[in-house]
Amino acid sequence: MLEYDCRADKLTSYPIEKQIRKNETVKHLYYFLWSFDNLAPDYSLRLDGKELHRLSPGERGTLLLVFYLLVDKSDRSIIVDQPEKNFR
Repeated sequence: MLEYDCRADKLTSYPIEKQIRKNETVKHLYYFLWSFDNLAPDYSLRLDGKELHRLSPGERGTLLLVFYLLVDKSDRSIIVDQPEKNFR
């Protein structure tokens, strides 16, 4: 669809070379459209919009347990103990 003008009822051929700047090439256009250079992944764990370092110890444990269960695909049992006191 890059080579046709779709604004009219009838498709009109419009070569890509005529659509880009004079000092650019079609190869540069394709690289810009389909390369991953403009993507920058950003990973963070959040619970109700709060980042991990802002959570209470209980919220942090819950979030990390859920994350672990989502990532781990094994069928091993997990035993979770809730201590009566929170030691840091």
